[in-house]
Amino acid sequence: MSTGTRIPLDRAMQVVEYLQQLWPDLTLVGSCRRRSPDVGDIEFCTSLPTMVSRWRPEDDALFRAINARMGNPWRDPKASLFEPPAPEPELPDVIGSIEQGLRPGFLVASLSITPWAGITLRCQIHRHTPANRGWKLIQTTGPVEFGRLFLGRWKDRYGIPKGEKGRASIDGHLVTARGDVVPVATEEDAFLRCGMPWVDPEQREHYAGRFAGGLRPQENAR
Repeated sequence: MSTGTRIPLDRAMQVVEYLQQLWPDLTLVGSCRRRSPDVGDIEFCTSLPTMVSRWRPEDDALFRAINARMGNPWRDPKASLFEPPAPEPELPDVIGSIEQGLRPGFLVASLSITPWAGITLRCQIHRHTPANRGWKLIQTTGPVEFGRLFLGRWKDRYGIPKGEKGRASIDGHLVTARGDVVPVATEEDAFLRCGMPWVDPEQREHYAGRFAGGLRPQENAR
C-alpha cells in the first residue's frame, strides 16, 4: 500500500491509459483494478520473455522501451572499462526515473512516473511466466489479505501444512504438497484449481475483511 501522495482514481486511470499506450501488453492490477476511490501508485503485470542464461538489453523489448524513458537509465555494470562507450541514443521525452529493479529480464521494477507536470506516481511492473500468470494477477491485484486467504485455501485444497512448515507458492508459482508446480494460465484457472469461487477484483478487499472477521463472506461465483 502506498503511503505517499494519493490522487483520485479517474485521474490515475488517465496515467494508466497513457502508460499502456507507451508500453503495450501491460495488464492493470493493484488498487486501480480494485477501483479504489483514490490511489497512491499504479501496478501492472506483463509477461517475461523466454529465460536466457545472461540477460542482455536486446533480449527484453519492454525493458528497452521503459529504460528509454527514464532520466537515470540502466547501464550494464559489467561493461568493460576499456571498451569505448556506446553512442547515446536519441531518447524520447523522459517521464520518470528508476527506483529499483529495472534491468534486462527484470521480475519486478519500481519506477517514479511524472507523465505531466504536477502528477508523480510510483509505478510497479511485475512479470509472470505462462505457468504462474493467474496467481500473479491475483497476488498483485491484492489486497495482501486476499492473497493470504487464497494461499490458505490452496493449502487446504492440496494438503499443505499450515504456517511456515508448508509453502503454497515457491518462486512465485503455486505448488502441490510435493512442491510440483500447478500451472495456472489465467485467474479463472487459479480459482478453479483452488476450489474457490471467483471473486470480482473490486470485491476482494471486502471479501478478505469479512473473512478475517470470522464470517464466511457471500461469494460471487461464476
